Amino acid sequence: MQWGYLYFCSTWAVAVAALFLVLVKLGLPKVKLWKSGAEMREGFYFSAGLSAQTIYNDIDKTILARLGTLEAAGIYGAAYRLIDVTFVPIQSLLAAAYPNFFRTGAAGISATLGYARRLVWGALAYSVAACLAILLFAGVVPLILGPEYISTAEALRWLALLPVLKAVHYFLSDSLTGAGFQGVRTCIQAGVALFNVLINLWIIPAYSWRGAAWSSIASDALLVGSIGTAAFVLSRRARTLGLDASLESTEESALPAL
Repeated sequence: MQWGYLYFCSTWAVAVAALFLVLVKLGLPKVKLWKSGAEMREGFYFSAGLSAQTIYNDIDKTILARLGTLEAAGIYGAAYRLIDVTFVPIQSLLAAAYPNFFRTGAAGISATLGYARRLVWGALAYSVAACLAILLFAGVVPLILGPEYISTAEALRWLALLPVLKAVHYFLSDSLTGAGFQGVRTCIQAGVALFNVLINLWIIPAYSWRGAAWSSIASDALLVGSIGTAAFVLSRRARTLGLDASLESTEESALPAL
């Protein structure tokens, strides 16, 4: 309960500070009812996408505590937090690059994918290095956290691939968002969230935290495949439509000559 109170108060403090800064920098909000429908729909896509992201990232810990043991939840939770720490540099890069996805998105999804391609190689190099470091040095964790976390070293090795998968699907996802396909991204995220819940309800009672690790890897791999497929199909369709449009304009310009 103490942790809950502190978490609640700290969240409110950040929210109030953010609201104050927005009001100081941008002024009071102006209600435009004729825009509210479209903006509410777009806002729903973003909020639903973030909710789905929270589900497939964290619901396994809740299910593990309910259907497994608290010891298993502690082992897995500690390992997952360490994975989150290794992903912080890529999260920082994603946050810094996020506005540019919208700027390049004005030229379509091919432009955002091109922009993501320039960034993802460095992120992948770091992720692979982090994965190898986790595999090699996971045994150090019990020496730092204590002998009761000895199983966390094994859990870390199971989750070592997550930074690589996350690096790929986050850049692809931001490419969709920047090009105006947040609705597509949200639908995929919602499907993966449902998949994650269902597979956890089945696999955690049988395999404890190892099942949770498998479900996390499977969910992130599913995101890579689904988001990648959507980006490929949409970019190919955009190129086809662009080619059709250019052919039509060429034919129309040739009509007077005929």
